[in-house]
Amino acid sequence: MWTSSASATQVHYISLSVAGQNYAIDTCYTAEPKGYSEEISRAFQIDGNYKQQPYTVWLDEVTLNAYLGANV
Repeated sequence: MWTSSASATQVHYISLSVAGQNYAIDTCYTAEPKGYSEEISRAFQIDGNYKQQPYTVWLDEVTLNAYLGANV
């Protein structure tokens, strides 16, 4: 599981947990506005209800695919 935070200008990868083992990452990257980047990125969008009430979501068994090749 990735523990991270993101803003409009920066992505901060805090740690990665694999099979119960936690690994400190503590690495920041400048957010790429568009185009190709050789960094890891993740995106997950959920929309709230009409009141925008807070809630918690857990992702389980997420797959990360890496595509290597020409700039897109």
